[in-house]
Amino acid sequence: MVAMSKRVLVVDDEDVVCKSYERVLTNAGFDVDKAHNGQEALEHVRTDEYDVMLADLKMPGMSGLEVISKLRETHPQMPVVVITGFPSEDTLQEAARLGVTDYL
Repeated sequence: MVAMSKRVLVVDDEDVVCKSYERVLTNAGFDVDKAHNGQEALEHVRTDEYDVMLADLKMPGMSGLEVISKLRETHPQMPVVVITGFPSEDTLQEAARLGVTDYL
């Protein structure tokens, strides 16, 4: 039996960030899909299965925390790692309340 690659959904509004994650993760053997906004991310999880989501916090339209909150309605156990350049105690606490796996 052949092991399947783990699937990662990268959610970030900055294309260069998405491409950087994609390059590193693909080289490490992961299958990577990218979403450049919250709505696109939620469309991906409606149609595909992922082993983990990497989510930015600050995005236009829907924030990363809003995406995670909506994700929890349909995928309560999906591991989510928040990666942000703008950490705060408030967003850390909200991310913890939403059950994120890690906050970087």
